[in-house]
Amino acid sequence: MEIYLNIDAGMNKDDNKKLYFLNKSNVKQLYKKNLEDAGYDIASSETVTIYHNSMKVVSTKLFIEIPKGYVGIIKSRSGLAVKNNIEVGAGVIDSLYRGELLIKLMNHSNEDFIIKKGDRIAQLLIIPVYLEEAIEVKELSSTERGENGFGSTGK
Repeated sequence: MEIYLNIDAGMNKDDNKKLYFLNKSNVKQLYKKNLEDAGYDIASSETVTIYHNSMKVVSTKLFIEIPKGYVGIIKSRSGLAVKNNIEVGAGVIDSLYRGELLIKLMNHSNEDFIIKKGDRIAQLLIIPVYLEEAIEVKELSSTERGENGFGSTGK
């Protein structure tokens, strides 16, 4: 069964900006608790242990089709990150990718952590992306900030 979510974001409805997904597991995938939430929840399709101070790639059995002009960004869930020190390690999904979403989870704590099948482990953000070629120049335009980096805008 093919299911889709509309990610119009104010665009012309004729642009067909839809996020399609295929769920090959029996756990709920790619949903939002509230329509205004930025991220779609992604769940684990397996029970795994992430050992302390290590990482694990977790299966979701979730496949997505991101519309041209957008990118998928996999981000940590705030509760897992703050309460358990479990964070996502990688997560840029191009619109041409059609493989399974595998989630790299890192356990920064000193205790092993069990992910159960069906646990929400990450969130997916769909964001417009610049698709034009980069242009090399001999110098950049000047700004008030210039080359001032970390901490340059104050506390």
